[in-house]
Amino acid sequence: MHALPFGLAAELDDGVVALDGATGEEIWHFRRPETTVVSASATPDGDLFALAFQQAAEGAEGAEQDVGEGDEPGTWGVVVLDAATGEIANEYEIEQEQPPRLDRQPVVGPPGSDFDAPATGVHHLTDDARLVHAVGPARVEARALDDGEMLWSNTEAFEGPVQSDADGFRHLGQVLVAGDTVLVSQFYATHEDPRFHHYDLTAIDSASGDVRWRKSWELGDIRGQDDPTFSAPSPEGGVAVWLPGEDPGVLLDLRTGEELATDLWADGQVVGVLADGYVTADGSSHVYRDRSGDASQELQVPTGEDGRTLAASIATSEAVVGLYAASGTGDAGAAQSEEAVVRVFSWDEGSETTSIPLNVVLQPRAGELATRVSERVAEQPRFLRSVPGAIVILDQGRGAVDEPVSQRIIGLT
Repeated sequence: MHALPFGLAAELDDGVVALDGATGEEIWHFRRPETTVVSASATPDGDLFALAFQQAAEGAEGAEQDVGEGDEPGTWGVVVLDAATGEIANEYEIEQEQPPRLDRQPVVGPPGSDFDAPATGVHHLTDDARLVHAVGPARVEARALDDGEMLWSNTEAFEGPVQSDADGFRHLGQVLVAGDTVLVSQFYATHEDPRFHHYDLTAIDSASGDVRWRKSWELGDIRGQDDPTFSAPSPEGGVAVWLPGEDPGVLLDLRTGEELATDLWADGQVVGVLADGYVTADGSSHVYRDRSGDASQELQVPTGEDGRTLAASIATSEAVVGLYAASGTGDAGAAQSEEAVVRVFSWDEGSETTSIPLNVVLQPRAGELATRVSERVAEQPRFLRSVPGAIVILDQGRGAVDEPVSQRIIGLT
């Protein structure tokens, strides 16, 4: 699901459908039969929506080959749509792209998450370009959405002592776009001291490609621990950086790189990064903290009740919204049939204010859903997201292997 100014765009196997957030009414749809969407995203200003397709064609011996919109192998077809109308603004082909050092990308998230999506295709967009990771030398490039031409290329973000395998190991890490800022990272260790790890995070102006700020951390020997990760769920909230080692993360100002709060994960999982602070969860306790990390409000959000488990949750400045789904199986091993419920816990009231039965049994059940995309990331879970006009629940459904499975979107206003 992708947020748009009027609601959301729901990604399909072969296209996208745009829905009004307040009513669920279809605004427009775009589908390309006999193709598969490999990436899709909206521009930060919400004016454009882009999709990259691959088309499956049978080879001489019946093997599938990936081709683009035309007949050339090894290409993707890119379609750029007017997000308000669904009309085609631009269309062209690009060569298929592979992210460098794929085996050294950060902790992998489930399909639909943003923090680990590679800079290929149209996963990451600025207002006028798509971002691509490239090597030789390592760089991030902005390629125009209207014709694919290069707008800028930045190598400064990847400067350092490791420039090849002869120097040590390095992965180019993540790429994220937050408002008019592009965030990129690298994680490396030299052959001279392979146990000592370094992490760099760089903010780039999305229009010019110029570096705004750069932060570096010496992490020491962190073998066996998760790679550092960062998330920027809203430009106003800043950048939440999880760092392995003694310091469990920092909150940075997106515009300046100023350190706003330290020990970000010390008091539990970060479940929301908001304009005036952030929210942590430790068991049922959810705490709203200001930019310095001091607690200002606390809510008790049950992790499970009445045969249901907290499957996903999001935190806003007004409330914590929890999605409760069936716990799994009963005593006799039979599947539970409890219908899912959304519960709203208000910061101002200090308690639950609303419980909304969804009249559906969500599939998969709560035991198969991650409450968070990752314990180290503050991004909203893909099954429960806030979009303009609604809180949206995605029910993926369940079916046999290789059989189409219907998906259901439920919106609460």
